[in-house]
Amino acid sequence: MKNIVCFGDSNTYGYDPRSAFGSRYPDGTYWVDILHIKTGCTFWNMGVCGREIPHTLYQIQAACAELAAREPSADALWIMLGTNDLLSGQQITAETVGLRMEVFLNSLLNNFPVHKLRLIIPVKMQQGTWTTTEVIEESEKLQPVFRSLADRLHVSLTQTESWNIPLAFDGVHFTEQGHKKFAKNLLRDIPLL
Repeated sequence: MKNIVCFGDSNTYGYDPRSAFGSRYPDGTYWVDILHIKTGCTFWNMGVCGREIPHTLYQIQAACAELAAREPSADALWIMLGTNDLLSGQQITAETVGLRMEVFLNSLLNNFPVHKLRLIIPVKMQQGTWTTTEVIEESEKLQPVFRSLADRLHVSLTQTESWNIPLAFDGVHFTEQGHKKFAKNLLRDIPLL
């Protein structure tokens, strides 16, 4: 049985934007849990709402230390981040997100063998209550930016651009159906499962 660490944001956590203060979808309905149920593998859900790519020295050191503690028993580390960087209100571009991810991945490569790392490109955002046209355009640009980065670092890559994941009214978070479809596509595309 494999042990897989999923390091991400609210879409990894399973955030449900429908409630007044935000909550989590029921257990077994977000993609990390669905993969556990379907495969029997252990998935450590390290999704945190609002998480950006660690990019300050402190953030990088803290994230690397937290993940290094899991490394001995982890068969894989999947990373899906970048959405909150674009939503930060700082007019960050896909290229800036790519640079942040490159620094973070290079730091991780000091603790994790490259064959354990997998970069999952965040799903393109859609028109919604949390998004602007500019943010949506930049989220679409993450696909080629992360593809190029994964090629340079020889990190496994999961591309999501053709998956058509259903998003909630905010244009950012997966619906329950979106989580099911995301899990189904991961099962199809990642050979180790």
